Amino acid sequence: MFTISSDPILGSISIVDTFTTINAPTFNKIGDNYTLSFIKLKNVKYFKTFNYETSGTNDYKYLVTQYRISKDAINWTNWLDLNSEINNFPPFDPKQTLYIDVKWTRAGDSNTGVITLLNYNLSGSVARNIVTDFTSGK
Repeated sequence: MFTISSDPILGSISIVDTFTTINAPTFNKIGDNYTLSFIKLKNVKYFKTFNYETSGTNDYKYLVTQYRISKDAINWTNWLDLNSEINNFPPFDPKQTLYIDVKWTRAGDSNTGVITLLNYNLSGSVARNIVTDFTSGK
């Protein structure tokens, strides 16, 4: 089960999961996909980095990752490429609730063997709680 950690003081958010051999998503043939939905995220400004590990990949069989976002789980952006450095995150108001879907799809030229998703980490920024201390004179 994934873990969402949000720190409004540091302004960070991360969504992480490590799968066991029992529950790890597997991709047996080209086109197989696996999608995770993260719902009702609060105060998110953007996601900046995404990393994941697999077993069974090579130059001829690999996973392609994409994501989409919504503020109401009804109207979604198009699927966008999800790279390790996320430089295409659409403008988003952190006062709105964020829904995000992340999708892995098997691609390449080979249907031989199985690809297994081992873990992932999606990290970004949330609106910070800024407290001003007027008592210190600074």
